[in-house]
Amino acid sequence: MDVDRLAVLLDIWTCEAEFLEHKIHLLNCYLEAYQHVTDPEEQSRLAQVITDVMHRRPQIDFTAGYFVQAYRDTIVCLHSHQQLIKLVLNNQIDEQRQYLERIWREGQNGCSSEYGLPPNYIPKHLVSVGGSRPSLKSVYFLEIHPSLCLASQLYEGLERACTELFELHRAKTPSQRVKLEQRLMKMALCRWHMLAAPGTTYSSQIRRDLFSDGFMEDPVLVRELGISVVRSAEEQERKQGKDRQLFMLKMFCTLLELVTLRHRIIESASETEHLSQLYKSLARVMGYDDVHLYMRPVQFEFAVRKEIPKQLPVFITTLQDDKQNVDRFAPNSLPLCVQEIDECHIGKFSFQSNEAVLQLMNQSSLENLQVVLVCQVVHKNALIGALKQASLCYRTEKLDQSSDTDLPLQHEGSTSSETRRCALATRNRSTCIKKMKL
Repeated sequence: MDVDRLAVLLDIWTCEAEFLEHKIHLLNCYLEAYQHVTDPEEQSRLAQVITDVMHRRPQIDFTAGYFVQAYRDTIVCLHSHQQLIKLVLNNQIDEQRQYLERIWREGQNGCSSEYGLPPNYIPKHLVSVGGSRPSLKSVYFLEIHPSLCLASQLYEGLERACTELFELHRAKTPSQRVKLEQRLMKMALCRWHMLAAPGTTYSSQIRRDLFSDGFMEDPVLVRELGISVVRSAEEQERKQGKDRQLFMLKMFCTLLELVTLRHRIIESASETEHLSQLYKSLARVMGYDDVHLYMRPVQFEFAVRKEIPKQLPVFITTLQDDKQNVDRFAPNSLPLCVQEIDECHIGKFSFQSNEAVLQLMNQSSLENLQVVLVCQVVHKNALIGALKQASLCYRTEKLDQSSDTDLPLQHEGSTSSETRRCALATRNRSTCIKKMKL
């Protein structure tokens, strides 16, 4: 077999040059983000990400006919990765600028109350950290955004998602793995462009009370609330000296606890929102209704006792069409988990205004918010477990259906197709139950 060695060398040179060029574009995004990071641990994590990207090489599949396709597939992955990280970091820069403009809307006075706030930037003299060909948007002179350290978390999340995807699809060859990575990057880009604001699927009341950023996202307003509470206490109880300092410390610790609890509730609720959408889509594919995602809140005084049947159903499919024992409650919007348990007392809170937050600044309200957070985290973890089990069962069913031709056919002449389908369904259910038990 004759081989054109010069053509092979030209292909190697061309592919390697294009691969290194796309790798440089991706590295520049992480390097420009590294210039903003001030924390030593985050710098170390981001430096490790840069080292991993530098070490990346195309995975050549020796079972393929030629090596050019392996280079092209890897280049597509690098390009999609660079597009995604550029979109995320540029959006973070815009968000940080809006946050700084909100904080310093009245200008800098140099007083002690400004201590601890992030430094403002002067919107003059744009500079490019990446040189003549910047990967991210240009920033102003002395403009620093330490929150760009999230680039390392994004990289770690993508790597973890790729690893789990390879295990789920049992990808063995390099070409299979790089194709799955391409699909993941493409889906991530599509999801980013379609990404809605947190809390979109929740009710309008929850969005106003919890997700609204008009008051709690403004540190100046929160600080003024704390100072006003301290001043009113001084006027009423005439606290002086050490007592005043202890009261001020306790008051601002309570405010900090409120801010932290709200942030964690929003974080868990947003994750639950995404998991609920995945659960609904997977339930529709598997033939189940959306009602299994919700639970109707029933007051204890009006609850009706139900008799427990002597023989419990073995499979959930036996209750699929049962409208008497299964509650078909499906609300128009996603509720908070605590509202499925208690919607009148604990589930009622608001961070929308000064007066609403003032009512939460006591030990009883803090404990109620902690209950809200615990319920939301438990709901989120239950959804994660349900999604993992359902994905495993669905994947197992697909694999069994693909190997349906391997079923014994010695009774094919006397057994109807309906009987064979029932036998296959029974085997799929048994396999799913065994997997869940394991």
